[in-house]
Amino acid sequence: MNHLTKKYTKDLCFLELSRPQKRNALNREMIEQMINYLEQSAESTNFRVLIISGKNKFFSAGADLEWMQSASNQSREENFEDAALFNKLYSTLYHYPKPVIAMAE
Repeated sequence: MNHLTKKYTKDLCFLELSRPQKRNALNREMIEQMINYLEQSAESTNFRVLIISGKNKFFSAGADLEWMQSASNQSREENFEDAALFNKLYSTLYHYPKPVIAMAE
């Protein structure tokens, strides 16, 4: 399932987190989709500024609690992979070559 909606206008890309039933909380699937989009769009000439928002005027509840709770049944290696995934998202955002604006209402 796609958890990101993209809209382009002039020099802007509006990237909307779209898991409203979970208050746009981040789970593995959404994080992977965000990383993929950031990596693929980094050199795009279609826009100059990325604006991230959340569907239904709720930016994000943070990490999905059900996903985080499932970590108690995972191995140490699996938990490390999840932590590394979060780190990759934050690193990818930090090093993104275009300005990134979080639009939280």
